Amino acid sequence: MGAYGVQYQWVDRERAFIAQRYDRIAGLIGLFDWVFFFPPHLRRRAAQRLDAKAGDRVLEIGCGTGRNFPHLRAAVGPTGKVYGVDLSAGMLRKAR
Repeated sequence: MGAYGVQYQWVDRERAFIAQRYDRIAGLIGLFDWVFFFPPHLRRRAAQRLDAKAGDRVLEIGCGTGRNFPHLRAAVGPTGKVYGVDLSAGMLRKAR
């Protein structure tokens, strides 16, 4: 039950369906950031707010194309590790 007594139903519950959808749009994610005016500094700011230190390990769940990775790697330094998990093989290919 959601806010104001509204009941929500997750329509895309099938993992394969979700992965397939994101596989199709993996090459367009940068375009989406541009079209929807996603300010470039927000990824950097989000990584900074994690307060990760050199040598830390960070796991990004739903990492998509890895657009946060450069900021996360900068935060953990050369001795740290950044791991990414995503349902979409297409997104993970871009992240690599």
